[in-house]
Amino acid sequence: RMDQQLGRVINDLTGNGELENPLIVFTSDNGACFEWDPFGFDIVSSNQNILHTGKMLDEMGKPGTFHSVGSGWANASNTPWRMYKHFNHEGGIASPGIIHWPRGLTVESGTIIHSPAHIIDLMPTAITVSGAKYDSRLSLPGISLTDQINKNPRRRTLFFEHQGNRAVRQGRWKLVALDDQPWELYDLNADRTEVNDLAGRHPERVRRMSARWDKWGAQNYVTPLPKDLKVPYLMPDK
Repeated sequence: RMDQQLGRVINDLTGNGELENPLIVFTSDNGACFEWDPFGFDIVSSNQNILHTGKMLDEMGKPGTFHSVGSGWANASNTPWRMYKHFNHEGGIASPGIIHWPRGLTVESGTIIHSPAHIIDLMPTAITVSGAKYDSRLSLPGISLTDQINKNPRRRTLFFEHQGNRAVRQGRWKLVALDDQPWELYDLNADRTEVNDLAGRHPERVRRMSARWDKWGAQNYVTPLPKDLKVPYLMPDK
């Protein structure tokens, strides 16, 4: 169904002779979702573990329903990345990013850009492409993705936080942690699947990167979760 709707947009642009003109960005906000129970969440009945059979199958996807594949299938969907939506390991934050703009991109079609991008880059990209003016007195995190593609990619540090889970990406290095658990350090050039934790081998790098995250967190009003509120690391299927 998603392919059909994307096709409608492409066909309409093609029919009007405008396919080369607009910047088209396709992406996703997170990895596969494990939240709730294996059979989904029925908002009407507030039942989190309801097995949809018979006539109930016809109700799936309608207003008032929310469905999840559970942790097992979410893990399979994200293979080989670790974890899933809600976490800042690669299974939670690594998403597809496709940009189509023949009129404005100078690289060959099909080129893969390996420098990381972030959702915060979409607004600077739109400003650059449209030629809009932005109030320089206001903070604008992120950079233009067209500059990243057409020019030499800029090295930068990216920060993440969601419900106590946190991460910082600096070049090949990624520091990541689950809620109140210790920091883990990974060399993504050699270990994109985040299997070999190098925090014990590089304590000084952990110290420097975590200090930068702490500074970023303070500047962006990131506050610790209340001690009596524990977000589960895993929600096993029932």
